[in-house]
Amino acid sequence: MTMIVVPLLSAAIQLTGVILGAQFVKDDNPNPFGVFLSASCIALLVRSLSLLVTQSFNEFSGVMDYPFEVLLLLVSGVLVGMTYALTESLPETGKILPSISIHPELHLLRATLESTAEGILVVDDAGTHLLSNTRFAEMCRIPRSLTTKGVDVNSLDYVTDQLEDSLRFQSYFNELRHSMKADIFDLKFLDGRLFECYTVPIVQGDRSFSRIWSFRDVTILRRAEDKAMLYLDLMSHDIRNRLQGIAMSLEILNLFVQDSSSIETINDIENNVQRCASLISKVKATEKIDKAPLAGRSLSTAIEQSLKAIQSSFDGVEVDYSSNVENAIVQSDSFLETLLANVLENAVIHNHSNKKCIWVNLRKLDQGYEVTIADNGPGIHDELKADLFHKDRRYGGVGLHLVSHVTEKYGGSLQISDRIPGCPEQGLEFRLWIPSLEEERSCFDYACKTDIGSSSRM
Repeated sequence: MTMIVVPLLSAAIQLTGVILGAQFVKDDNPNPFGVFLSASCIALLVRSLSLLVTQSFNEFSGVMDYPFEVLLLLVSGVLVGMTYALTESLPETGKILPSISIHPELHLLRATLESTAEGILVVDDAGTHLLSNTRFAEMCRIPRSLTTKGVDVNSLDYVTDQLEDSLRFQSYFNELRHSMKADIFDLKFLDGRLFECYTVPIVQGDRSFSRIWSFRDVTILRRAEDKAMLYLDLMSHDIRNRLQGIAMSLEILNLFVQDSSSIETINDIENNVQRCASLISKVKATEKIDKAPLAGRSLSTAIEQSLKAIQSSFDGVEVDYSSNVENAIVQSDSFLETLLANVLENAVIHNHSNKKCIWVNLRKLDQGYEVTIADNGPGIHDELKADLFHKDRRYGGVGLHLVSHVTEKYGGSLQISDRIPGCPEQGLEFRLWIPSLEEERSCFDYACKTDIGSSSRM
């Protein structure tokens, strides 16, 4: 009986030491199974050696007669507990004690970071390097040996010295340390490379305790975009010159033509020349959409101005405008009137009725405003409605694709239906919904998407 109880009592003594040692290193409770198993093994070993030395097999109280033995058990238990606690605090340490291993989630996170094509950097609120992937080191040309040692990124000249505006980036980096703000912007390097940088805080409670930086090399993409814009400028300039030559020729031709049929043909040609010029202007406008900054603007005022413009541009257009909103403020830009003008123009130019009518309504809907624009034109059959904004179909032309692009930028939505349900020949109805300024602000504050789309360069 004694030979069973004594080792158990020894294990209990050492278990107490293990718990004390673990609590000494950290406040967390140790793993009970790992502690018990490690304590039991070591306690039995120490007790067996102790029994051989002291020759105390026949006395149960023998363990109490040897304070040195009890002290030895406690000390060994404390060492085991401290070793366990220190092992738990090292995420890259393998198995040292039974049933004590690293978290598999860390391996999954590391594999995920290494698999992405973007450079990822994680820093704490002091700007100290916490984590990064290999792609980040490659893109910024930082020796991998530095990023794996937890080097303070602010002290690294590898990134800032390569930038055209290094001081601005360094200042902004420090500004975002304790900020709840997310942002997206471009980093321009001295060698011509261009990185799109997206940063978002890791929030706990009401404060940011670390920040993730994501870097994407967009050098080739931006060069292709710049080249496309260059060709667009050249083509627009040349086509406008040709159109101007056609218009001047038509004016001269009008001086010599007297019969009504020829005059009507010339007028049709002039109208088509004007439409081509307008089309070029719309295409040119698309290159500035993404760069235009967002701000609070009055949707009510934009509608009123667009209606006046459409009535002055086209004769015989009747407009019926109604609204139950005094002043609708939305997050938009200078293309708000362009968006409305294109929808209104579409309602007029395709309407061959003797009496062209447009019905416009503005109302508050959910967390935004809905603008309904209906007409009495020929309408569109249901099978074509779905493809009206499809980029590959091009049924809607440049104007409606511009409408779709601007609406998407505002975070809104666009729907097309029959003005009279079930009767497509009675005209179309466009339903444009744009979030209110308050809703946009709350979304931006919640998701920290401030300044997204401005793509400012550093």
